Amino acid sequence: MKYTAVLFCLTVGLWPYARPGYAAPASNEIEQLIEDARETGAYKHGLAQYDIKRLVRHLRKSKSSLAFNHTFGGIRSTRKYGILVQLIEEGMIPMDYVSGQKNLLHIVIRWPYTDEFESLIKYFVEQGFDAGKPELEVIGEQSFGSGYTPIHSLSEQTDIPTDVFESLLELLLAKGGDIHAKNADGLTACQLVEAYRKEANCERVGILNSQEDEAAVLANIPPC
Repeated sequence: MKYTAVLFCLTVGLWPYARPGYAAPASNEIEQLIEDARETGAYKHGLAQYDIKRLVRHLRKSKSSLAFNHTFGGIRSTRKYGILVQLIEEGMIPMDYVSGQKNLLHIVIRWPYTDEFESLIKYFVEQGFDAGKPELEVIGEQSFGSGYTPIHSLSEQTDIPTDVFESLLELLLAKGGDIHAKNADGLTACQLVEAYRKEANCERVGILNSQEDEAAVLANIPPC
C-alpha cells in the first residue's frame, strides 16, 4: 500500500514536467535572456524588444519561487524597466526578491529626488491622486538617512530613456498601482503630492529649499 502511495505522489509531482512539448529550461537560459536584453538595449515605445514571452514561459514552468524572485532581481539590476513592463503585461506579479514580499516592486531613488520622480508626482497631480488600496505597491527608497546605499538607483541609471520609465509607471497606475516614498521621514506619495500642490514654486517637487521648510509645510498637510 505504501508503495502505491509513493508512486501516486511521484506521478502527481512529476506530471507538470511530463506533459507533451515540455522542456525544462537550462540553468543558464533565463540568465542569457537577461544578458541579451542588457547588451542589446533595443527599445520601441518604451519596451525592450526581445522574446519576453519565452522568458515568461520559463518562469512559469520552473515552479520555483526562488527562481522567480532571483530573475526579477536580475532584471532590476540590468536597469531595463521595459522588461518589467512586459512581464507585468504577461500577467507576472513582481516580487521583491530581497524581502520576499508579494506584490512589491522597488523603485529606488537617491536623495534628492530625480527628475523622473518629479515627473511621476506631477503625473499624480494631473491625473488625480487616488489613495485607495493598490494592487501593486511600488516603493521609492532614498539612501539619505536610511543607513545604507541602494544598489539600484534611478539617478544612476542613465541608460533608461524617459519614455521607458514613464511607460512602466503608466502601466502600474493603470493596474491600480501606487507609489510610496519609503524613506527616513516616512513620507508617502500622497503627502508628496499634497506638498507639490501647496508649494507649486518649490525647486524640486515635494522638496523645499531646506529640510525645515519642508517639515513645516508637510506638518500642515491633512492625513491621506
